[in-house]
Amino acid sequence: NLAQPLVDGLQVYVPLRGEASLPAPASGPSAAAAGPAVPQIVDLNRATAAQLETLPGIGPSTAARIIAFREENGPFTAVDDLLQVPGIGPAKLEGVRGVVTVER
Repeated sequence: NLAQPLVDGLQVYVPLRGEASLPAPASGPSAAAAGPAVPQIVDLNRATAAQLETLPGIGPSTAARIIAFREENGPFTAVDDLLQVPGIGPAKLEGVRGVVTVER
């Protein structure tokens, strides 16, 4: 599935029937205020705390727990391994599933 997950504040443009092109993207200072940037895919085995904090629902303390878990237990082998990190349950896992990966 190559669809991008929707995140709060993201604007989705749906063209009218027969419309050939998308409107020109906004530029300048107001463009940055239009909404948050779309999260990039984050590798759980290489991410810094700052990169983890860009994920939806992951703050400084959860990012620190992810890194501590990785250092104590070795690299993640699957995204579902996040469930072993204290403070991460099924709902939080589903919130980040589309924007995290595990590269070996």
